[in-house]
Amino acid sequence: MGWSPSSLANLLARKNYSVLYLIGGIISVLALVTYLAAGTLSGGDTLTASGEQSVSLTVALLWVVTNALQWAVVLVVQVLIALIVPAAVIGARLADTDLLTHPERHRRLLISVGLGGLVLGALAAFHGALTLATTAQLWPWDFAMTEFFGLAGACGWLALLALYAGGPRPDGRLTGLRRLASAVGRRSMTVYLSQTILFGIIFGVVPLLVTGRRLWMGQAAAALVALGVWLASVVLCAALERGGHAGPFETLLRTAVARSERRRPTPPPPAVWPGMQAGPQPAP
Repeated sequence: MGWSPSSLANLLARKNYSVLYLIGGIISVLALVTYLAAGTLSGGDTLTASGEQSVSLTVALLWVVTNALQWAVVLVVQVLIALIVPAAVIGARLADTDLLTHPERHRRLLISVGLGGLVLGALAAFHGALTLATTAQLWPWDFAMTEFFGLAGACGWLALLALYAGGPRPDGRLTGLRRLASAVGRRSMTVYLSQTILFGIIFGVVPLLVTGRRLWMGQAAAALVALGVWLASVVLCAALERGGHAGPFETLLRTAVARSERRRPTPPPPAVWPGMQAGPQPAP
């Protein structure tokens, strides 16, 4: 069986975790080697930009097209050199347990994973973060540590959020932040793509049309913009939840999947049913 998304989906559907663990381990090692090589070849340097740059509209459009093509290539390649597949394997395995559906039964384990994952992720990214706030220079392995152990931090957040959400309520209702988190989670594709669109408008389209220049800002200002965009996507999900609507991109995906389904021809009925003999049957 060759490597393809369909073969991976088949393994996930069959819950062949021994093979999935092997594939996830191989990709994890490959990703770590790739991250280390990238940090070593760059010499620990990062490209930074400050101030504003005057860019013509033609150059800006070329930049957008180039980035879109680069994104399409990276989207395929990163499956083999990023931690997407290992994360998917972890998620599939969690779905077969009651760690998330009944976290009250596993408080000690979830607390350990939550605190341990966050501490490990923070320590791995600590020196890289220092280079953004101080004059410290990047180490060649900073990028690899941040990216590789970021998965541990993600598991830590998941464990703590599961503890916060708690088990199912007797009436099955969600209230407050739990309901809001559920509304966002069930529209995750809409959240992701709407944030991408808003960032493109804020940093690219509007500045180029108004001033002819790309927008540059510091880390703190960029963080505030990111927070504002995230809050806007949350408000959108809350409004859709209140109106009983699915996310628009989730609806488009379901429609595309339904239209792509192949219609299987109905086989003709057999000439002779099991238990019957060919030829004319005697009248009763």
